[in-house]
Amino acid sequence: MIDALNNREMSLFVWGVIAMIFILTLKDARRGLFNLLKLAASKKFLGIYFCVLAYTAAVIFFLYKIQLWDASQIKNTAVWLIFSALPTLFKSQGAYKEKHYFKKEIRDIFGRTAIVEFFVNVYSFHLLVELFVVPCLIFLGAMFSLANRQKI
Repeated sequence: MIDALNNREMSLFVWGVIAMIFILTLKDARRGLFNLLKLAASKKFLGIYFCVLAYTAAVIFFLYKIQLWDASQIKNTAVWLIFSALPTLFKSQGAYKEKHYFKKEIRDIFGRTAIVEFFVNVYSFHLLVELFVVPCLIFLGAMFSLANRQKI
């Protein structure tokens, strides 16, 4: 499993473990994380996860049969599932509220997928460089997201 990870993914894993250890040392954060996990594992969400996984499995099976998918695509499929399929599913409640929802969402999906796949699959630097760059990029991404949410 570790051989399948590049330096960027190992850096993300290291920082994820560090963040999880930090969160687990804070009592309120620990309680919040427990409640979040309890909610994410509720029957309603498990049903949604099952449907998304069944759909993904059916698409993978179809693509495999026509020789457009093989086992080397497992990591890319997992990245797509986590960073594109599930967020899109949970945002889909806005479809009847928002005008031109599908046009905007398709544009966002292709943009989000392209950006994530670019960073996952393109050249990664030495592990020490990645350990420095990853938190910087996460910080910049958080600042960008926060700036886009602020009403001026």
